[in-house]
Amino acid sequence: MATGTASGKGLSSKETRQRVPPFGSVDDYLKRKREKIEVEHEEVAFSTSKKTTRSPVKGNSQDSRRLENKAMEELKEMIINMTSSLKEDVKNNHDQLMKNTNELVSMREFMQKREDEWIKEKKAWENAKKILTDHNSRK
Repeated sequence: MATGTASGKGLSSKETRQRVPPFGSVDDYLKRKREKIEVEHEEVAFSTSKKTTRSPVKGNSQDSRRLENKAMEELKEMIINMTSSLKEDVKNNHDQLMKNTNELVSMREFMQKREDEWIKEKKAWENAKKILTDHNSRK
């Protein structure tokens, strides 16, 4: 009876359903029971474990404090150097941006002047064409 059914005993389907355990087959039940035991064991093992932090240097706490202070000073120095480097980069980027902006403005002004000159030349050619057509039509 590995599957939990009562086949071959002449029971109705209602009686068969009542006799099937709610957990499925016996193998499934045993498997879940083993998993539950393993989980409980892991929880107990986890709750009893302790984390200990040890000083990197064997000796008294003053030595370790000196090392920590030295490391903090090195970090502060590194942060100050990085900050000044970033400030310099920002300044350089700003200067380059201003230079590029000024160049774009001057190019725009140049293009506007060229467009104005082209419009004047176009009007001059149209006037010359009009004068020539008027002169030719009088003949």
